[in-house]
Amino acid sequence: AQNDDGARFTRNITAIIGLAHHAEEDGTLISQLIGNSIRNLATNRILMALEWRPQSLSDEQLTALRILLREIPDTAYQVNLSVELLMMQDLVQRTFSDDGNGDGLFNPVYSIGQLARFSPRVEPISPLPSRESPVGMLLAPVGALISATRKETTEICETLYRDAQHQSTLPLWQQDFEFEEQFEKRVNASTLAQQKWFLPRLFIPAVAKAGLNRRRGEGNSIAAQTAIALEQFRRAHAGAWPTTMDALVPEFLTAVPKDPHTGDAIKYTLVDGLPTLWSVGNDKIDQHGREPLDANGADDWTWFAGGLTGDDGLTRWNRSPSN
Repeated sequence: AQNDDGARFTRNITAIIGLAHHAEEDGTLISQLIGNSIRNLATNRILMALEWRPQSLSDEQLTALRILLREIPDTAYQVNLSVELLMMQDLVQRTFSDDGNGDGLFNPVYSIGQLARFSPRVEPISPLPSRESPVGMLLAPVGALISATRKETTEICETLYRDAQHQSTLPLWQQDFEFEEQFEKRVNASTLAQQKWFLPRLFIPAVAKAGLNRRRGEGNSIAAQTAIALEQFRRAHAGAWPTTMDALVPEFLTAVPKDPHTGDAIKYTLVDGLPTLWSVGNDKIDQHGREPLDANGADDWTWFAGGLTGDDGLTRWNRSPSN
């Protein structure tokens, strides 16, 4: 877009979104988060181009970009923890005994070597004591005494995974991670509790945060599609911006987009004749498009400030933290 080459810009955005899909193909959570970040890069670049050099994109290219974003499936904004579940089940199989009834005891001696393979937070011990050695014979009953059983560990992990996956299918304003919050309090209530839930604490990722991040990617896509519609309206009305979001329907949007944090209509206003598009953000308090001064700020999530020209169109992106 910097070189007013809209065709190249459109091809690059299409390739970036395709790369995001490719990055997620192995199904692991880390791959899904990487794919989400790549998609966010694409949507943020679209927003930046529309603020900085909208004239570099033709009407046809704007339409192509809007369709490209609209066709991203909803599963791209969800988390799939099936691979993590299989990894957890495999680890439990390797580190717990099996009584034949779905239960068993944690064996710390054999587990250390296995855990070191899965987590950089666990230092390997070499040589490992055998279960028949004096050290092994002392550690085994201690581990069985203080650690959750095979069944307890499996059940809590599977419940957390299922709940996290379900929450990620919901829009941000409907998500409720009370189960994860209660689990965090439970496992950190005491030193003994931390030891008992050692494996879940070590290997369950921050699944709630992962689900939130994926859904926030949907917010970026909504922002980019809406900003494109605003620019298309401006071109169709001799440079005039719409006074309300309703003016975009049905010619440029099928419906007024919803704020992903509240479910209410997306926030939009004209300031000195120029548009500002925003979400109320995590705190759900409308600050009328005010942006946070730092990465921990609790102000609004400002998506689009149209009508900026020259380098002024980049200033906001250079000073604002990424949402």
